[in-house]
Amino acid sequence: AAAFETARLALPGHPEPLFRLGTLAGLRGERERAETLYRAALTCDPAHVTALAGLAALAEAAGRYEEAAALIARARQADPEELELDVAAGRLALRRGDAATAIALLGAVLEQRDIHPAAASLLTEALVAGHGLAGAEAELANRSAVDPLAANWPFATATLLRGRGRTR
Repeated sequence: AAAFETARLALPGHPEPLFRLGTLAGLRGERERAETLYRAALTCDPAHVTALAGLAALAEAAGRYEEAAALIARARQADPEELELDVAAGRLALRRGDAATAIALLGAVLEQRDIHPAAASLLTEALVAGHGLAGAEAELANRSAVDPLAANWPFATATLLRGRGRTR
């Protein structure tokens, strides 16, 4: 933390030390300080994707879903290729009760990334929320049939089956 504080003082107007200090504050549970530092980083660079994502995570954790969605949208606009933002948007959609959007976003991530356990687990949760247990299992079987070599579908299916108390 001392090195980032030194960097912040040596590089006024640069967002990265502020972002790093905000991340450390967040890890220590200092949410207000983390939010202040992320906002300061965004003052320096309004399109700082990781500061936007960090601030969105804090907003989501505090139950401020609309604010989190707006921040994720800004981050996705600044870096539309970053799949982690799609995972964050999918997780947020699921938390907001929008299983269909979560399924679309997380499914797209899993089609683009060879393996992404967090997205696979969230997709499983979204499929259960949107289609029930039997529907989720059927959907994962269909996705596995279309792309049998992808590691995500078996991982998601195993997650589903563990949740049901079964293994294959």
